[in-house]
Amino acid sequence: MKRIIVWLGIICVIAAVGAGLWYVTHPKPEVKEHRLVVRETAREIAYLPHYIAAARGYFRDAHLDVTLGTATKGILTAEEVAQADIILTPFDRVLGSNWLAIAGLTATEPGLLLAREKKTPFAWTDLSGKTVVGEHPEGTGEVAMEQILQSYELIPQWQYVSIQHLPTHLRLGTYLSGTGEYIILTDPEASRMEKTGKGYIAADLTAAGPMPARVAAVPSAKATRNREALIRYTAAVAQAQAWIAEHSEEEVAVVASGSFPWVDYHTMVEMVSRAKETKLWAANPVIEPVSFDHFQELMIRAGELPQKILYTKAVASDPAERALKELADQKKK
Repeated sequence: MKRIIVWLGIICVIAAVGAGLWYVTHPKPEVKEHRLVVRETAREIAYLPHYIAAARGYFRDAHLDVTLGTATKGILTAEEVAQADIILTPFDRVLGSNWLAIAGLTATEPGLLLAREKKTPFAWTDLSGKTVVGEHPEGTGEVAMEQILQSYELIPQWQYVSIQHLPTHLRLGTYLSGTGEYIILTDPEASRMEKTGKGYIAADLTAAGPMPARVAAVPSAKATRNREALIRYTAAVAQAQAWIAEHSEEEVAVVASGSFPWVDYHTMVEMVSRAKETKLWAANPVIEPVSFDHFQELMIRAGELPQKILYTKAVASDPAERALKELADQKKK
């Protein structure tokens, strides 16, 4: 009996050593690295979740090789779009296209209304009889402003004028040349104008209500083909959104400064603080149907959308939903 026990012990030791040797000589297969080409319409504070994900190494940890390029004139060219796996863009440019939004970056409109002359306190009725250098008619900032002004019974092109025909890259030059009393801009351009005394931030446009104004989108053909890479991307964005929410304006400004090297630290803190106060960034990348429907209603009221588009025709929610589930599972371990 003793011999049997001894031999069983020896066998167990040999088995354990063998298992250990097998584990050492057969390491876990390496996770495949995916390369993603991302293009953004402009360098905006609204796209900060992407910048933070890159700066804090969330993309790297997810085995993603992400390269980012910025449009020179606020509009991505056909060539840039064709080369991109993902675009960071205003949501209005996704509706009715062959692109699908996979991640909501903002929960509200990032546009700010700047006035040529500083007036305190500001009232939306101040725009009566005035001219605004606006966005194109279906722009998120334009429809948001129109919604707010309609609540004050100010009808566009009647009680006030909004210039909507200008190419994106000519809007600021038009305002600086003396046209209009107001202009819609986003940070950091809005803050730069205020710092140089060429405009004053009069109001934000969040009163228009919740909307996924800035999104990460993919070609519909790639939504399924690149599924694993897109789940990893949205997971990294979700981590960045959580990190932004959990840290102070000063801490966020330090990490974000690498994406805005021309913006001084104090201005960076002001921009982040303003964005946090207005709850600009989405809590997570899932685009909620309620927010999506509200944005469509604004577009319809503005006469820029004939009828509502099905949620699934504009949004691919699977990557973001899967990403949140995987992140939650990791926390449980």
